Amino acid sequence: MLPATPRTKRLAFTQTLRYWVERPFQDAKNQCGLGGYQARGWLAWHRHMSLVMLAVLFMLEQRLKNRTDIPLLSCADIATLLKFVLPGRDITEYEIVRQLEVRHRKRRPSIDFAYRKQQEDGLLRLAT
Repeated sequence: MLPATPRTKRLAFTQTLRYWVERPFQDAKNQCGLGGYQARGWLAWHRHMSLVMLAVLFMLEQRLKNRTDIPLLSCADIATLLKFVLPGRDITEYEIVRQLEVRHRKRRPSIDFAYRKQQEDGLLRLAT
């Protein structure tokens, strides 16, 4: 184990930031089709990337708009909501909200565990 020098602390803190850089790319690949293109030319590739970035922007705006009411809203949640809303399925707003609450209830312990683990490792103290 390396001694906890300021340089080591900075390296550990920088490594934790990597998650926040990679996460939007994962969301774009998994929820918006970033990695699923089969373009034969630059024009088709640019059109596909433009649509993907537009979808990612839409999801980001929805997350920011609803961050106080639905703090755990994720891109996967938005994609699930759109699957129910866009085709015009016969589902009530109450049922959609209930499904989101179930997803968030399942996700909360995992998030809390990750924060506790970071605090135990001293990584959160480096940010302050």
